[in-house]
Amino acid sequence: MSVPPVDPQYPQPPTDGQPVPLAPQPPVYGAPTPAGYDPYAPQGQYAGQPPAGAYAPPGGPYAGQPPLPQPVKKSKKRVALIAGGTAVALALAGGGFFAVRALTGAAGGAGSPEEAAQELFESIAALDFEALASHVAPSERTLVSRLANAWSNADAEEEIDQDIKDAWNAIKESLTIELTDMEFSEEELVEGVNRTVLEHASLDLDADTAALAGAIMDLIDAWDEASGGALFEVEGLDDLAYLDEDTLEDALDDVFPVSKDVEDLVDDMGLDELFVVTVEEDGKWYTSVSMTVAQYAWEEAGFSDSDLSDPITADERPEFDSPEASTAGLFEAWNDLASGGDIREFAAVLPEAESRLLAVYGPALVSEDDLEYVASLIEFSDFEGTALKTDGDLATVAIDNLVATLAAPDTDLSVTWTRDGDTISLAGEYEDYWGDYTDFELNWAYPDSRTYDFTVTIEQPYSTVDAQAQLSIPADGELSGEFTGSYEGYDYTEEVSGSFTYADGCAYVEFESDGAGGDQEVCLSDLGLDDSYNDLLAEYLTELPDPAEILSMTAIKGADGNWNTSLVASNLTGGVLYIGAVAGVTMLSTGMSMGGMMYSLESTFDSI
Repeated sequence: MSVPPVDPQYPQPPTDGQPVPLAPQPPVYGAPTPAGYDPYAPQGQYAGQPPAGAYAPPGGPYAGQPPLPQPVKKSKKRVALIAGGTAVALALAGGGFFAVRALTGAAGGAGSPEEAAQELFESIAALDFEALASHVAPSERTLVSRLANAWSNADAEEEIDQDIKDAWNAIKESLTIELTDMEFSEEELVEGVNRTVLEHASLDLDADTAALAGAIMDLIDAWDEASGGALFEVEGLDDLAYLDEDTLEDALDDVFPVSKDVEDLVDDMGLDELFVVTVEEDGKWYTSVSMTVAQYAWEEAGFSDSDLSDPITADERPEFDSPEASTAGLFEAWNDLASGGDIREFAAVLPEAESRLLAVYGPALVSEDDLEYVASLIEFSDFEGTALKTDGDLATVAIDNLVATLAAPDTDLSVTWTRDGDTISLAGEYEDYWGDYTDFELNWAYPDSRTYDFTVTIEQPYSTVDAQAQLSIPADGELSGEFTGSYEGYDYTEEVSGSFTYADGCAYVEFESDGAGGDQEVCLSDLGLDDSYNDLLAEYLTELPDPAEILSMTAIKGADGNWNTSLVASNLTGGVLYIGAVAGVTMLSTGMSMGGMMYSLESTFDSI
């Protein structure tokens, strides 16, 4: 049945002396309908309102009033373009990731800042990430490659990596990119550091849209497999799940070919200029990734280039002939900051890339007083280390002994880390303003690559906690463990023992406490996590990492043969977090039924 159109009726304000009319009321669903009532019939008019079909004022009956917002409906092609663009962005990230994993073997170098920038942009236009890698400053290659390889599991990802590479190569072959008529300007920021601006270039872009659409779909499938099926669950990537090849090809047909000046692209990106920072190393010029990022942030924050400082010179850098010596020098330089040391003196002990970044931008960002205060909060002493392995210009330095003393207001905390063979001990003393204390000790043994043994003791004025646990991963990858523990308080004691397993996304704990037993199961789904997290966890539960490498430092050998220990590439920060996670999970399982023990732990961590 068709409904006849109804002329819209618009209420007018009542004139003086007229009653305010009531608006027609909608029918009450479920109530009896009055005889002759038609909900679609035109309703009565208000006084002063023109009759239906009469002339309406210019602009419509709501002339002079802002229009009501209307929902924006995305076209299928627009969604396809957004999703396709997201997929290509993932491809760019992947191509860059594979390149930086092989950065250490790249050569490169240019005779001038402008030449270095031009070679970089030409590599980007050719989508040649391996060539692009050769234009990165040598001092940054080892560092970036170290981080990229640390984030990947080469054996587990080899097949997936190849699928992504194949899709990426197909995307490259389907595109034709020409970047011509490049013009540059350059400005010296400080000695050996230039800001090189791409003032003009012409970009012509074309594609075999059928081949490009197919390659993008292959790439999406490869990335989804690499993510364990979680790609479409990431916010912003959910549109990829609804993308089909035909719609994407139609959308791409509307886009290509493209011809634009770079100036227009820069405006589209919301930038004032497109520039890179180039640096001079060993007589050649390269692009610096870290300095480029820092300079964009510097200018965005409104700082002046006149406040920049020169990089550290060779004469300012102390000499360290071994990875162990450079690590000791790093801790000593930190302690010097607490006694009024200069930030440039600290920068001088770092690898060249980190040293340059801190020396150029650091003095203007951090005052000497603030730096001295922060450094005074923690002091390092009694360092001893061993270079576990050296791989070319990289060395992993295990910490055999280190004392860290924290001097927060009204508190005193001292922690000592020692390593003896396959056993690591972490002992500490904490005392607050009122003299209440907590002594703790964690012994962490590592007899093989599939077993951790823990013993934990916590002593407070009126209580003592002792706990032991063993964590193991057999060949089938099922995490399991056993634990015992005791709590002795002023007028309360408790003992507990039990076992736990982790498999298929769930941890199952059985325990016995003072003759009473119980069990508990906690699953990832209880924490709001889906199966993809279990797949990811299972992939890495093949063996346990060596504790000596968990809390370690990374030293880098420079072109001058000098060793310097890196802050960025070292495992120290991540290692502390990892230790806390392992200890927390173990103690949580051990103390699941021990009210006294858990209260002691909570009060300890709260006080610290």
